[in-house]
Amino acid sequence: MIGRRRFIAGGALAAAATLPGLPARASLGPGGELRIGLTAVVVREYMRSFNRLAEYLSRRLGRAVVFVLRRSYDDIMDMLARGELDAAWICGFPYVQLRRPEYLSLLVAPVYRGAPLYRSLLIVPKDSPDTTIASLRGKVFAYSDPDSNSGYLVPRDLITDAGFDPETFFRVTFFTYSHAETVLAVSRGVADGGAVDSYVYNIMQKFEPDV
Repeated sequence: MIGRRRFIAGGALAAAATLPGLPARASLGPGGELRIGLTAVVVREYMRSFNRLAEYLSRRLGRAVVFVLRRSYDDIMDMLARGELDAAWICGFPYVQLRRPEYLSLLVAPVYRGAPLYRSLLIVPKDSPDTTIASLRGKVFAYSDPDSNSGYLVPRDLITDAGFDPETFFRVTFFTYSHAETVLAVSRGVADGGAVDSYVYNIMQKFEPDV
């Protein structure tokens, strides 16, 4: 339980966490810098950690490493297609959905808590009476990104498995384009429920327990 929110269910265990992509012909940025794309899985407040990682990688590689943060997975996939990024940390869903061997190949899957796995969590406000996905029917729900496995695909699959149409199940839905923003939307009562990446949820549980 985290401050003013709690999770009511863990979604399907994913086959991999987030899947970095690498264009077949990586086009290095100005001065030979290595550009790595980041998306909604990153908590913006902790970009300083990525800045330190960029400094470390730059020293080890002997070349400037720059992390490029964009609003959506779609933005990052477009940049990969145009050769504007050399690699990216993306979700498994857009990788499988938009995989094109002429410019994209799987490089590596990150290991989190000892395994290349993560979970999709359905969360509700701490004082919510809702305990299942079915009890959220007719309410307001926050999705993270239309190309997110944990923040969009999994909850819609759960709704379908429960015998409902995900297009009409909720009264209102909206995209936050950030797992952290979905957590905030639920904790502040903007949404009655939301779906988030367990990686982001656990980070916020550790550093922002009162949210």
